[in-house]
Amino acid sequence: MFRRVSELGVRPSVWLRELVHRGRMGLAYARCVRQLLVVCGCVLALGAVVVALWPGGGGGPERGAGAGWLGLNENTVRYLGPVDAFSKHGVVYDRSLEMQAGSVPSEPAAGTEAGELALRLREDHRFGMTPVATIEYRGYDRAGYEFRADPEFPHVRSATEEGQGRNTIEGYVKGFVRSASAILKLARERYPGMRVLFEPMNEPWGYTTPQYNGAQYAAVMAQLLPAAKAAGIVAGDIYVGATGEGCTDDGCIGDSWISAMYAAQPALRKEVEGWYFHPYGPPAGLLEFDNGGIESVPIVRDGILSGSDNVIVSEVGFCASDVNNPEGLDGGVDCHGAMAVDGATAARMLTEMLRQAEVYHREGWLRALIVYSRNDGGWAMQLKGGALTPSGAALQAFAEGASGSS
Repeated sequence: MFRRVSELGVRPSVWLRELVHRGRMGLAYARCVRQLLVVCGCVLALGAVVVALWPGGGGGPERGAGAGWLGLNENTVRYLGPVDAFSKHGVVYDRSLEMQAGSVPSEPAAGTEAGELALRLREDHRFGMTPVATIEYRGYDRAGYEFRADPEFPHVRSATEEGQGRNTIEGYVKGFVRSASAILKLARERYPGMRVLFEPMNEPWGYTTPQYNGAQYAAVMAQLLPAAKAAGIVAGDIYVGATGEGCTDDGCIGDSWISAMYAAQPALRKEVEGWYFHPYGPPAGLLEFDNGGIESVPIVRDGILSGSDNVIVSEVGFCASDVNNPEGLDGGVDCHGAMAVDGATAARMLTEMLRQAEVYHREGWLRALIVYSRNDGGWAMQLKGGALTPSGAALQAFAEGASGSS
Protein backbone atom coordinates (compact mmCIF):
# COMPACT_ATOMS: atom_id res chain seq x y z
CA MET A 1 0.00 0.00 0.00
CA PHE A 2 1.25 3.44 -0.84
CA ARG A 3 1.68 6.03 1.88
CA ARG A 4 -0.59 9.06 1.89
CA VAL A 5 1.14 12.35 1.12
CA SER A 6 0.59 13.61 4.67
CA GLU A 7 2.36 10.54 6.07
CA LEU A 8 5.46 11.47 4.11
CA GLY A 9 5.64 14.79 5.90
CA VAL A 10 4.39 16.83 2.90
CA ARG A 11 1.23 18.83 3.49
CA PRO A 12 0.73 21.04 0.40
CA SER A 13 -2.21 23.09 1.68
CA VAL A 14 -0.50 24.05 4.96
CA TRP A 15 2.80 24.75 3.17
CA LEU A 16 1.04 27.00 0.62
CA ARG A 17 -0.99 28.96 3.21
CA GLU A 18 2.15 29.63 5.22
CA LEU A 19 3.96 31.09 2.22
CA VAL A 20 1.00 33.32 1.35
CA HIS A 21 0.67 34.45 4.96
CA ARG A 22 4.32 35.50 4.96
CA GLY A 23 3.85 37.52 1.80
CA ARG A 24 6.28 35.47 -0.28
CA MET A 25 3.89 35.14 -3.21
CA GLY A 26 0.87 36.91 -4.55
CA LEU A 27 -2.61 35.44 -4.53
CA ALA A 28 -2.59 34.73 -8.27
CA TYR A 29 0.74 32.94 -8.04
CA ALA A 30 -0.56 30.97 -5.09
CA ARG A 31 -3.54 29.84 -7.13
CA CYS A 32 -1.21 28.67 -9.91
CA VAL A 33 0.91 26.72 -7.48
CA ARG A 34 -2.16 25.19 -5.87
CA GLN A 35 -3.46 24.09 -9.27
CA LEU A 36 -0.07 22.67 -10.13
CA LEU A 37 0.00 20.72 -6.88
CA VAL A 38 -3.47 19.34 -7.56
CA VAL A 39 -2.42 18.20 -11.03
CA CYS A 40 0.80 16.63 -9.68
CA GLY A 41 -1.14 14.90 -6.93
CA CYS A 42 -3.55 13.40 -9.45
CA VAL A 43 -0.68 12.19 -11.61
CA LEU A 44 1.04 10.60 -8.61
CA ALA A 45 -2.19 8.96 -7.48
CA LEU A 46 -2.84 7.59 -10.97
CA GLY A 47 0.71 6.27 -11.13
CA ALA A 48 0.27 4.55 -7.79
CA VAL A 49 -2.91 2.87 -8.99
CA VAL A 50 -1.23 1.68 -12.20
CA VAL A 51 1.72 0.20 -10.31
CA ALA A 52 -0.52 -1.46 -7.76
CA LEU A 53 -2.75 -3.04 -10.40
CA TRP A 54 -0.04 -3.96 -12.89
CA PRO A 55 0.38 -7.77 -12.96
CA GLY A 56 3.50 -8.84 -11.16
CA GLY A 57 3.44 -5.91 -8.70
CA GLY A 58 6.29 -3.99 -10.25
CA GLY A 59 8.74 -6.84 -10.82
CA GLY A 60 9.45 -8.18 -7.33
CA PRO A 61 7.90 -10.09 -4.47
CA GLU A 62 7.92 -7.01 -2.26
CA ARG A 63 4.62 -5.12 -2.47
CA GLY A 64 5.05 -2.37 0.11
CA ALA A 65 6.13 -1.84 3.66
CA GLY A 66 3.09 -3.39 5.30
CA ALA A 67 0.78 -4.99 2.76
CA GLY A 68 0.93 -7.89 0.36
CA TRP A 69 3.87 -9.82 1.84
CA LEU A 70 2.00 -12.62 3.59
CA GLY A 71 0.85 -15.92 2.14
CA LEU A 72 -0.35 -19.43 2.84
CA ASN A 73 0.67 -22.87 1.78
CA GLU A 74 -2.27 -24.28 -0.21
CA ASN A 75 -3.89 -20.86 -0.57
CA THR A 76 -5.90 -22.01 -3.60
CA VAL A 77 -7.64 -25.04 -2.05
CA ARG A 78 -11.32 -25.05 -2.99
CA TYR A 79 -13.03 -27.54 -0.68
CA LEU A 80 -12.85 -25.29 2.40
CA GLY A 81 -14.90 -22.47 0.95
CA PRO A 82 -14.23 -19.42 -1.24
CA VAL A 83 -10.68 -19.50 -2.59
CA ASP A 84 -10.17 -15.81 -1.82
CA ALA A 85 -11.02 -16.12 1.89
CA PHE A 86 -7.48 -15.00 2.76
CA SER A 87 -6.24 -13.26 -0.36
CA LYS A 88 -8.93 -10.59 -0.05
CA HIS A 89 -7.40 -9.71 3.32
CA GLY A 90 -3.91 -9.30 1.87
CA VAL A 91 -2.59 -12.85 2.25
CA VAL A 92 -1.47 -13.01 -1.36
CA TYR A 93 1.23 -15.63 -1.77
CA ASP A 94 0.21 -19.17 -2.66
CA ARG A 95 2.64 -22.05 -2.21
CA SER A 96 0.61 -24.86 -3.71
CA LEU A 97 2.38 -25.84 -6.93
CA GLU A 98 4.44 -28.96 -6.21
CA MET A 99 5.85 -30.85 -9.17
CA GLN A 100 8.31 -33.59 -9.91
CA ALA A 101 11.18 -32.30 -12.00
CA GLY A 102 10.40 -32.86 -15.67
CA SER A 103 6.61 -32.71 -15.34
CA VAL A 104 4.49 -29.87 -16.75
CA PRO A 105 1.29 -28.23 -15.45
CA SER A 106 -0.98 -30.09 -17.87
CA GLU A 107 0.16 -33.43 -16.48
CA PRO A 108 -1.00 -34.97 -13.19
CA ALA A 109 1.23 -34.39 -10.16
CA ALA A 110 1.37 -36.66 -7.13
CA GLY A 111 -2.03 -36.63 -5.42
CA THR A 112 -3.66 -34.33 -8.00
CA GLU A 113 -5.67 -34.76 -11.16
CA ALA A 114 -4.41 -33.85 -14.61
CA GLY A 115 -4.57 -30.12 -15.09
CA GLU A 116 -4.89 -29.35 -11.37
CA LEU A 117 -1.68 -27.33 -11.27
CA ALA A 118 -2.81 -25.27 -14.26
CA LEU A 119 -6.11 -24.64 -12.47
CA ARG A 120 -4.29 -23.43 -9.36
CA LEU A 121 -2.25 -21.07 -11.51
CA ARG A 122 -5.49 -19.71 -12.93
CA GLU A 123 -6.90 -19.17 -9.44
CA ASP A 124 -3.72 -17.35 -8.44
CA HIS A 125 -4.19 -14.94 -11.31
CA ARG A 126 -7.90 -14.54 -10.69
CA PHE A 127 -7.40 -13.53 -7.06
CA GLY A 128 -4.19 -11.55 -7.43
CA MET A 129 -1.88 -14.05 -5.78
CA THR A 130 1.76 -14.83 -6.49
CA PRO A 131 2.36 -18.58 -6.93
CA VAL A 132 5.36 -20.39 -5.50
CA ALA A 133 6.30 -23.66 -7.22
CA THR A 134 8.39 -26.33 -5.51
CA ILE A 135 10.11 -28.68 -7.95
CA GLU A 136 11.10 -31.99 -6.39
CA TYR A 137 13.44 -34.75 -7.40
CA ARG A 138 12.03 -38.09 -8.48
CA GLY A 139 11.23 -40.23 -5.45
CA TYR A 140 10.58 -37.41 -2.99
CA ASP A 141 6.83 -38.10 -3.03
CA ARG A 142 7.01 -41.16 -0.81
CA ALA A 143 4.41 -41.59 1.94
CA GLY A 144 5.00 -39.50 5.03
CA TYR A 145 7.73 -37.20 3.68
CA GLU A 146 9.70 -38.06 6.79
CA PHE A 147 13.21 -36.68 7.15
CA ARG A 148 15.78 -39.34 6.37
CA ALA A 149 18.97 -39.55 4.40
CA ASP A 150 17.78 -40.52 0.94
CA PRO A 151 20.06 -42.46 -1.43
CA GLU A 152 17.91 -41.16 -4.30
CA PHE A 153 18.86 -37.53 -3.60
CA PRO A 154 20.49 -36.32 -6.83
CA HIS A 155 24.25 -36.57 -6.79
CA VAL A 156 27.17 -37.69 -8.94
CA ARG A 157 26.62 -41.30 -10.03
CA SER A 158 28.80 -44.06 -11.34
CA ALA A 159 28.18 -45.38 -14.83
CA THR A 160 26.52 -48.44 -13.29
CA GLU A 161 24.15 -46.31 -11.19
CA GLU A 162 23.25 -44.17 -14.17
CA GLY A 163 22.47 -47.32 -16.10
CA GLN A 164 20.14 -48.35 -13.29
CA GLY A 165 18.20 -45.10 -13.66
CA ARG A 166 19.32 -43.58 -10.35
CA ASN A 167 18.76 -39.86 -9.86
CA THR A 168 21.57 -37.73 -11.21
CA ILE A 169 22.30 -34.03 -10.83
CA GLU A 170 22.07 -33.59 -14.59
CA GLY A 171 18.70 -35.33 -14.70
CA TYR A 172 17.25 -33.18 -11.94
CA VAL A 173 18.59 -29.96 -13.46
CA LYS A 174 17.18 -30.81 -16.88
CA GLY A 175 13.84 -31.67 -15.29
CA PHE A 176 13.76 -28.49 -13.21
CA VAL A 177 14.38 -26.34 -16.27
CA ARG A 178 11.68 -28.16 -18.25
CA SER A 179 9.09 -27.79 -15.47
CA ALA A 180 9.87 -24.18 -14.61
CA SER A 181 9.93 -23.19 -18.28
CA ALA A 182 6.54 -24.84 -18.86
CA ILE A 183 5.00 -22.96 -15.92
CA LEU A 184 6.42 -19.66 -17.12
CA LYS A 185 5.24 -20.29 -20.68
CA LEU A 186 1.72 -20.98 -19.43
CA ALA A 187 1.76 -17.86 -17.26
CA ARG A 188 3.19 -15.72 -20.05
CA GLU A 189 0.58 -16.84 -22.57
CA ARG A 190 -2.49 -16.71 -20.32
CA TYR A 191 -1.61 -14.27 -17.54
CA PRO A 192 0.94 -11.74 -18.86
CA GLY A 193 2.95 -10.10 -16.10
CA MET A 194 2.17 -12.64 -13.38
CA ARG A 195 5.31 -13.61 -11.52
CA VAL A 196 6.08 -17.19 -10.44
CA LEU A 197 8.66 -18.04 -7.79
CA PHE A 198 10.54 -21.35 -7.68
CA GLU A 199 12.12 -23.51 -4.98
CA PRO A 200 14.54 -26.26 -6.03
CA MET A 201 13.40 -29.00 -3.63
CA ASN A 202 11.49 -28.74 -0.38
CA GLU A 203 13.73 -28.88 2.71
CA PRO A 204 16.68 -30.58 1.02
CA TRP A 205 18.57 -30.66 4.32
CA GLY A 206 16.31 -33.49 5.48
CA TYR A 207 17.28 -35.84 2.64
CA THR A 208 21.01 -35.42 1.99
CA THR A 209 23.57 -37.95 3.20
CA PRO A 210 24.26 -37.27 5.97
CA GLN A 211 21.30 -35.09 6.71
CA TYR A 212 22.04 -31.34 6.70
CA ASN A 213 24.90 -31.88 4.27
CA GLY A 214 25.06 -28.51 2.54
CA ALA A 215 27.81 -29.65 0.17
CA GLN A 216 25.57 -32.26 -1.46
CA TYR A 217 22.80 -29.74 -2.11
CA ALA A 218 25.36 -27.20 -3.33
CA ALA A 219 26.53 -29.60 -6.02
CA VAL A 220 23.01 -29.55 -7.47
CA MET A 221 22.63 -25.77 -7.24
CA ALA A 222 26.01 -25.20 -8.90
CA GLN A 223 24.65 -26.81 -12.06
CA LEU A 224 21.04 -25.71 -11.76
CA LEU A 225 21.49 -21.94 -11.50
CA PRO A 226 23.59 -21.51 -14.68
CA ALA A 227 21.28 -23.86 -16.60
CA ALA A 228 18.19 -21.94 -15.45
CA LYS A 229 19.78 -18.64 -16.41
CA ALA A 230 20.64 -19.98 -19.86
CA ALA A 231 16.99 -21.00 -20.25
CA GLY A 232 15.82 -17.46 -19.44
CA ILE A 233 14.57 -18.15 -15.91
CA VAL A 234 15.18 -15.10 -13.73
CA ALA A 235 17.78 -15.90 -11.08
CA GLY A 236 16.05 -13.70 -8.52
CA ASP A 237 12.91 -15.83 -8.86
CA ILE A 238 14.75 -19.01 -7.80
CA TYR A 239 14.89 -19.40 -4.03
CA VAL A 240 17.60 -21.76 -2.79
CA GLY A 241 17.02 -23.64 0.47
CA ALA A 242 18.71 -22.26 3.58
CA THR A 243 18.88 -23.45 7.16
CA GLY A 244 21.23 -23.17 10.11
CA GLU A 245 22.63 -26.55 11.07
CA GLY A 246 25.21 -28.21 8.87
CA CYS A 247 26.48 -31.77 9.21
CA THR A 248 29.25 -33.99 7.88
CA ASP A 249 30.27 -37.52 8.79
CA ASP A 250 32.21 -35.98 11.68
CA GLY A 251 29.19 -34.34 13.27
CA CYS A 252 27.04 -31.21 13.17
CA ILE A 253 27.85 -27.56 13.67
CA GLY A 254 25.46 -24.67 14.17
CA ASP A 255 25.02 -22.08 11.45
CA SER A 256 27.15 -23.95 8.92
CA TRP A 257 24.79 -25.06 6.11
CA ILE A 258 25.54 -21.96 4.04
CA SER A 259 29.29 -22.02 4.68
CA ALA A 260 29.40 -25.69 3.67
CA MET A 261 27.65 -24.82 0.41
CA TYR A 262 30.18 -22.08 -0.30
CA ALA A 263 33.15 -24.25 0.59
CA ALA A 264 31.99 -27.01 -1.74
CA GLN A 265 30.92 -24.74 -4.62
CA PRO A 266 32.61 -21.28 -4.41
CA ALA A 267 30.69 -20.01 -7.46
CA LEU A 268 27.54 -19.96 -5.33
CA ARG A 269 28.97 -17.04 -3.39
CA LYS A 270 27.85 -14.86 -6.31
CA GLU A 271 25.29 -16.93 -8.22
CA VAL A 272 22.49 -17.31 -5.68
CA GLU A 273 20.05 -14.39 -5.83
CA GLY A 274 17.32 -15.63 -3.50
CA TRP A 275 16.96 -17.88 -0.43
CA TYR A 276 14.06 -19.55 1.35
CA PHE A 277 13.80 -20.58 5.01
CA HIS A 278 11.48 -22.80 7.06
CA PRO A 279 12.16 -21.52 10.60
CA TYR A 280 9.79 -23.69 12.59
CA GLY A 281 10.35 -23.19 16.29
CA PRO A 282 9.52 -20.76 19.07
CA PRO A 283 8.01 -17.37 18.24
CA ALA A 284 10.94 -15.81 20.10
CA GLY A 285 14.39 -17.23 20.81
CA LEU A 286 16.23 -20.00 19.01
CA LEU A 287 16.42 -23.75 18.73
CA GLU A 288 19.73 -25.57 18.92
CA PHE A 289 22.20 -24.94 16.07
CA ASP A 290 20.46 -21.65 15.10
CA ASN A 291 18.14 -23.94 13.21
CA GLY A 292 14.67 -22.86 14.26
CA GLY A 293 12.53 -19.92 15.23
CA ILE A 294 12.00 -16.74 13.23
CA GLU A 295 14.94 -15.11 15.03
CA SER A 296 17.28 -17.66 13.48
CA VAL A 297 16.73 -16.20 10.02
CA PRO A 298 18.82 -13.01 10.43
CA ILE A 299 21.61 -15.05 12.09
CA VAL A 300 21.88 -17.41 9.12
CA ARG A 301 21.42 -14.47 6.74
CA ASP A 302 24.56 -12.84 8.15
CA GLY A 303 26.59 -15.56 6.43
CA ILE A 304 24.98 -15.09 3.02
CA LEU A 305 27.16 -13.38 0.41
CA SER A 306 24.66 -12.89 -2.42
CA GLY A 307 20.88 -12.72 -2.41
CA SER A 308 20.72 -11.67 1.25
CA ASP A 309 18.17 -8.95 0.45
CA ASN A 310 15.87 -11.38 -1.34
CA VAL A 311 14.75 -13.78 1.38
CA ILE A 312 11.41 -15.49 1.82
CA VAL A 313 10.05 -17.67 4.59
CA SER A 314 7.97 -20.20 2.70
CA GLU A 315 6.89 -22.37 5.62
CA VAL A 316 6.39 -21.52 9.28
CA GLY A 317 3.58 -22.10 11.71
CA PHE A 318 2.32 -23.65 14.93
CA CYS A 319 0.33 -26.87 15.28
CA ALA A 320 -2.84 -26.83 17.40
CA SER A 321 -3.74 -30.00 19.26
CA ASP A 322 -7.47 -29.26 19.15
CA VAL A 323 -7.82 -28.38 15.46
CA ASN A 324 -9.15 -31.08 13.10
CA ASN A 325 -8.93 -33.49 16.02
CA PRO A 326 -12.46 -34.67 16.93
CA GLU A 327 -11.10 -37.82 18.55
CA GLY A 328 -8.77 -35.90 20.84
CA LEU A 329 -5.61 -37.68 19.72
CA ASP A 330 -2.55 -36.93 21.80
CA GLY A 331 -0.11 -34.68 20.02
CA GLY A 332 -2.67 -33.36 17.56
CA VAL A 333 -3.29 -34.35 13.95
CA ASP A 334 -0.51 -34.32 11.35
CA CYS A 335 1.79 -32.23 13.53
CA HIS A 336 4.74 -34.17 12.06
CA GLY A 337 6.56 -34.37 15.38
CA ALA A 338 6.21 -30.68 16.21
CA MET A 339 5.03 -29.63 19.65
CA ALA A 340 1.26 -29.23 19.67
CA VAL A 341 -0.43 -26.52 21.76
CA ASP A 342 -4.08 -25.55 22.12
CA GLY A 343 -5.60 -23.40 19.40
CA ALA A 344 -5.62 -20.17 21.37
CA THR A 345 -1.94 -20.56 22.26
CA ALA A 346 -1.05 -21.37 18.65
CA ALA A 347 -2.81 -18.19 17.53
CA ARG A 348 -0.92 -16.06 20.08
CA MET A 349 2.38 -17.62 19.03
CA LEU A 350 1.60 -17.00 15.37
CA THR A 351 0.86 -13.33 16.03
CA GLU A 352 4.05 -12.90 18.06
CA MET A 353 6.11 -14.48 15.30
CA LEU A 354 4.45 -12.33 12.62
CA ARG A 355 5.24 -9.17 14.57
CA GLN A 356 8.91 -10.05 14.60
CA ALA A 357 8.86 -11.03 10.94
CA GLU A 358 7.29 -7.69 10.07
CA VAL A 359 10.37 -5.99 11.51
CA TYR A 360 12.53 -7.92 9.04
CA HIS A 361 10.14 -7.13 6.21
CA ARG A 362 10.29 -3.41 6.96
CA GLU A 363 14.07 -3.62 6.95
CA GLY A 364 13.68 -4.58 3.29
CA TRP A 365 15.21 -8.04 3.09
CA LEU A 366 12.35 -10.37 4.08
CA ARG A 367 10.23 -10.19 0.96
CA ALA A 368 7.48 -12.65 1.90
CA LEU A 369 6.32 -14.94 4.68
CA ILE A 370 4.09 -17.89 3.83
CA VAL A 371 2.34 -19.56 6.76
CA TYR A 372 1.87 -23.31 6.95
CA SER A 373 -0.90 -24.21 6.26
CA ARG A 374 -4.40 -23.34 5.12
CA ASN A 375 -5.67 -26.90 5.39
CA ASP A 376 -3.21 -29.40 6.96
CA GLY A 377 -4.35 -31.06 10.19
CA GLY A 378 -3.53 -29.12 13.34
CA TRP A 379 -1.70 -26.47 11.34
CA ALA A 380 -4.88 -25.44 9.52
CA MET A 381 -6.11 -21.87 9.25
CA GLN A 382 -9.55 -22.89 8.05
CA LEU A 383 -12.00 -25.76 8.49
CA LYS A 384 -14.23 -27.38 5.92
CA GLY A 385 -17.25 -25.14 5.47
CA GLY A 386 -15.20 -21.98 5.79
CA ALA A 387 -14.91 -21.44 9.54
CA LEU A 388 -11.58 -20.03 10.66
CA THR A 389 -9.44 -21.64 13.31
CA PRO A 390 -7.99 -19.36 16.01
CA SER A 391 -4.76 -19.18 13.99
CA GLY A 392 -6.68 -18.39 10.82
CA ALA A 393 -8.49 -15.54 12.53
CA ALA A 394 -5.19 -14.28 13.93
CA LEU A 395 -3.58 -14.34 10.48
CA GLN A 396 -6.45 -12.42 8.90
CA ALA A 397 -6.42 -9.85 11.69
CA PHE A 398 -2.66 -9.37 11.43
CA ALA A 399 -2.79 -9.07 7.64
CA GLU A 400 -5.47 -6.40 7.86
CA GLY A 401 -3.56 -4.55 10.56
CA ALA A 402 -0.32 -4.70 8.60
CA SER A 403 -2.08 -3.37 5.52
CA GLY A 404 -3.53 -0.51 7.49
CA SER A 405 -0.19 0.41 9.05
CA SER A 406 1.65 1.06 5.80
